[in-house]
Amino acid sequence: MPIWAWVSATVAYGTYALWSLLLPRLRRVVPPRIRRGLDVLGMNAVLALVLAEVALRVGGTFWPSPLLMAPSAPPQVRRGANRGPPGQIRFNFPLNQGGHYDSEFKPASAVPGPVVVSIGDSYSYGTVPHAFHFTTVAEQEIPGVEIYNMGYPQIGPSDYLYLLEHEALPLDPDLVVVNLFLGNDVTDGPGMPMGPPRWYDADSYMVAVVWRRWQIMRRARLAHRAEVTADPNLTRGELAVVYPWLADPFLEKPSFSREVFLEIEARNARGICTPDAGHERFFQTLADMERVAERAHVPLALVLIPEEFQVEDDLWEEITRKSVGPRLDRDRPQRMVVEWMERRGGAVLDLLPILRAVPPLKDGRRHLYHLQDSHFNARGNEVAGRAIARFVASLLSTEPAPPGHKASQTVAESRPPAVSLPLHVDIGDSSARGWMHSGWQVDETAGGASYAWSDGMRSVLTIPLPTGTDIRMDFEALPFAFSRSPQQRVSVILNGTVIEEVPLRPGLQKYSVILPADVVLGAPDTLEFRYAYARAPQDVLRLSSDSRMLAVAWYSVDFFRIGTDERQPKPRGIGARPSVAPKLRGGMARPPV
Repeated sequence: MPIWAWVSATVAYGTYALWSLLLPRLRRVVPPRIRRGLDVLGMNAVLALVLAEVALRVGGTFWPSPLLMAPSAPPQVRRGANRGPPGQIRFNFPLNQGGHYDSEFKPASAVPGPVVVSIGDSYSYGTVPHAFHFTTVAEQEIPGVEIYNMGYPQIGPSDYLYLLEHEALPLDPDLVVVNLFLGNDVTDGPGMPMGPPRWYDADSYMVAVVWRRWQIMRRARLAHRAEVTADPNLTRGELAVVYPWLADPFLEKPSFSREVFLEIEARNARGICTPDAGHERFFQTLADMERVAERAHVPLALVLIPEEFQVEDDLWEEITRKSVGPRLDRDRPQRMVVEWMERRGGAVLDLLPILRAVPPLKDGRRHLYHLQDSHFNARGNEVAGRAIARFVASLLSTEPAPPGHKASQTVAESRPPAVSLPLHVDIGDSSARGWMHSGWQVDETAGGASYAWSDGMRSVLTIPLPTGTDIRMDFEALPFAFSRSPQQRVSVILNGTVIEEVPLRPGLQKYSVILPADVVLGAPDTLEFRYAYARAPQDVLRLSSDSRMLAVAWYSVDFFRIGTDERQPKPRGIGARPSVAPKLRGGMARPPV
């Protein structure tokens, strides 16, 4: 603060005046050799500070990095410092030629279906392998749509504007989605214009800046990340073996110490939840994005990513308990942005209510963010990815093509016809592969029955069901069980809406779930099965060498129209055919002991 700077200056000048007055007496008391030594030491200290300042500034200019980047550095230098080099491996996936965490971008003219560009900050890199990233999840949920993941850490809305104009729009996309992390994007820190440097600002001196950054890094005690695997062909299940915390958030290691994490969360809370905080620069940048996209005749939409303290109640309580000053308004940033977009008729997806609707785990927390990190973990990426997929699909199917824009097939035009009911899907038979979108192992047979194991923590069917009626879904499944295994539970999710959580009994059983008509979209419908656990048999069964992440063996799924072709529903777990234990590599599935 300036007052302390002036106090320090007064003390310094007073000390100098006192030194001048006492100098004749000190010359008589202090021997010449000691005086010369002190003189050389003081001069060298000043010279060392000056040379260190020059060296750090020169180094930051020619070798930009987050540690050496000056606060007053121009935007192009800051972007270059934070963008990863092409080919750098994150987990098992290389950055593309633009330094983005995705495969190489192609112009829309070279892609058969719609192209969507997703722009963001460190959330674009994230804390999970590419196969688990929310843009990948969303892309898998919308067959035929390419979603490009564009962005890198330590950038803000002003940098999103740059990426929109210079990298996204030249690809001629059908839609651009800007992901705003409301924890710090509302303050638009990196994009704020710098005032003239003042001598008392610590940020004016690179020695002080680098020292402070190094202290933060030392106190943070960043968790040691799992070593990068060079195999780019690993499936989601195999990645979950390499990185077990992908399937079980309780295995996550903290990215920051608790002290530093709480400091970051408290600082962000003060920045976005204080009622009197102004954010004119932020909204001006959003308006600039709208104008740039409108000139290019490309629709622009926003996705609002909440801070972790907005989702986890215990974290919010801890922050507010220690907070001093004005009362914090937890949902303020979402209200501001949504109201601003609604006044302008823009499209916006607020993830906050979607994330809050996720049921807590056994410790009462939702575990959608990596431990002490503020970025989505695999669980959070899945929830966000599915919500973004529905949002994007709705915009592509309703947004008219602007004049002069390239013709492209929309999701609505590419919808397959609805299936006829009753429908029998024989899981494990090649005829079912057209419906099995993701999360399935290879087809297998045992005892004359065909089946397929799930792959990882979720499996997805994409089926264009007929609309306008409730549908009963019967499925035959066998949970992967081992000694002391917990009860397997399958959450049935239709088009992002949780229908029911079904507890599975040991052995091959039949279960029934009603799919409400108001959730059936037929676009096609995304039917997701999420599991309470998935384990590798080699980790829990003796003599097994099977490294696949297994949860449930699926035999069949049947769909019936309520009231016409349906049979009377049977109680869950009743009416099962004789159980046939599916084979494992080096072992057999067994009921719990």
